[in-house]
Amino acid sequence: MKGFVIYSTKTGEKIAEDLSFGSENLFSVAAKENFTERAMNENPDFIIFEECAAAKGIFALIQKLRWNSYRIVSTEVISFGETLRFDIFFRTTVETLFEEFETKKQMLADDFTDFLRLKLEVLKAGCGADAAKKFLRRIGLFPNLEGYHMLIDAVKLALAKKSMLLSVTTELYPAIAKIRGVSVRAVERDIRNAITVAFNKGKVYREMSAYGVNFDHNEKPTNSEFIAFLSTIC
Repeated sequence: MKGFVIYSTKTGEKIAEDLSFGSENLFSVAAKENFTERAMNENPDFIIFEECAAAKGIFALIQKLRWNSYRIVSTEVISFGETLRFDIFFRTTVETLFEEFETKKQMLADDFTDFLRLKLEVLKAGCGADAAKKFLRRIGLFPNLEGYHMLIDAVKLALAKKSMLLSVTTELYPAIAKIRGVSVRAVERDIRNAITVAFNKGKVYREMSAYGVNFDHNEKPTNSEFIAFLSTIC
């Protein structure tokens, strides 16, 4: 899921940068730049426009993006005594992210950015879990394996806290063990078994290669490598 924040004032720029800080999929762009070309390349799911930037070709851009259906909500954001209006255009497939703005007609800038960033994290976790489930089924893994459920848990946890990918054995496994009511050793074993089952079916290399991951077709991914990969395919 990707989005753009288009700003045209200094205050709007500060809000846009606060929203996009640390995000790989949310881009902050000045209205005076050629945001149409960038948006066409990235194919975003939503675009947040500072009102005075919205007149600069937004509807033409939406038409070029060929969204099947979309909605618009607006809200006022107050920052240091200045009130800015933001129009949010989004695909109906991600409307749960913005539907609450229909009642939140005015917000403080910090509340606006905190609220949106939290909603983005929640939506991304759900999106990541759905994408992971589809991928696991394509490589021949199904819910009859404990490791299948643990891999989904791993994706949700990793998306909520990225640092867990750097501490798989000391942080991620214990968190999954607590959810599943099993030992840390059982988590490691069941995830490894699930990866082995999929690898032996011969589909792992082909499916991961489709996402640009290159490795020897005889090389089985480690638990950590596979979890890290699954957490990036949303």
